[in-house]
Amino acid sequence: MLQKSYKKVWSFFQNEGVLVSLIFLLAVCVRFLAISSYGGFAVFNSADTESYVYRAQSLLQGQIVTISAIGFSAYLAMIFKISGGVNLEVVRILNLIVSSATVVIFYFIGKRFYNKLTGILSALICMFHVNLIFWSGYVSTETLFIFFLAVSMCFFLRFADDKKSLTLLPALISLAITGLVRDIGFLLFIPVLGWILFVLFKQRFVRWGIGIFFAVFILLVPFFVTFMVIPDQQGALNWKNNTISGEILKGLLWDENGRATFGVDICPENLPLKIAEYNRNPGDYTKLMLRKLKTYWWIFTPESSWRHRILSCSFLIPLYLFAVWGLISSFRIREKTILLVSIVGMFTLASMVGIVDYDLRYHLPVEAVLIAIAAYGVQCSFEVMKARM
Repeated sequence: MLQKSYKKVWSFFQNEGVLVSLIFLLAVCVRFLAISSYGGFAVFNSADTESYVYRAQSLLQGQIVTISAIGFSAYLAMIFKISGGVNLEVVRILNLIVSSATVVIFYFIGKRFYNKLTGILSALICMFHVNLIFWSGYVSTETLFIFFLAVSMCFFLRFADDKKSLTLLPALISLAITGLVRDIGFLLFIPVLGWILFVLFKQRFVRWGIGIFFAVFILLVPFFVTFMVIPDQQGALNWKNNTISGEILKGLLWDENGRATFGVDICPENLPLKIAEYNRNPGDYTKLMLRKLKTYWWIFTPESSWRHRILSCSFLIPLYLFAVWGLISSFRIREKTILLVSIVGMFTLASMVGIVDYDLRYHLPVEAVLIAIAAYGVQCSFEVMKARM
């Protein structure tokens, strides 16, 4: 009798529609409870929100203040138009829904990455991810950016299986939308296009050539910036905001002793001195990038509360360990793993050359990408334990 009931329950959850609905509802509940425990949405006040609201209002008046993050500005403008005015509570509720939908997307990412169990594990990790939950409370680009990044990853992983152009098209469109939401999304086209060529060409020498080219590219970009871009900017007194060269110049003023962007926007007069310093001593610039690398991959910030530090350590340390184990065990699905690793590498490289922000926003997409690899690592651990029993 008990076995019969167990089979009925199991067959109920085998229905994918039921499973997906359950994942979504649980994700909504987890996010709502977590944000409530922090003190509600009133606690989540981003300094950038005011700027995004201003840009959205300008769009509604037919004016474009800046093309940076114009996709997110258009998203807010659409919400304000429908709701009849600036209503951040509606945005936050939609963030909750979009963030929960992202959990569902990660179920499909994990499933496409390896199998259904990986999908369930991926959804569970995403569901309880401390920083993904935390940032879903803010009116900022993170939630929408990661949603479209997840959608593009899902289609790219599907393309790895079927090699169909009809699968590749929505993947590229979704990736372009991430660039409209946040500019760095456009940089992801560099590793992604390399990966597409890697998947399409089966000849080993071609694959080796593509891999070596992009490895050299990643290794040489920082030094290209040091020896070519910085000398060219020797006479610069300021920078143009929201451009690649502007982010590089801001990165020269990065200060690891304070908040990452501290002093950058208010002390442009220091820029020529920094350019001259790193031009004379390229080794110092390399050390600066390595310090950024350390900060970028750190699991909490100097500004984090003890509660957030404990939560981050208890969640992210196992996540990274399982991600490493997943990478070690991923020879069966190496094409798909290369995609995720290349995306992580591009985010890391961009932050090393540009700015690392101590609030960990810039590292959030990397943590999201690692979810699928970590879920696979958990499954591999189960398989090892099962084999030893």
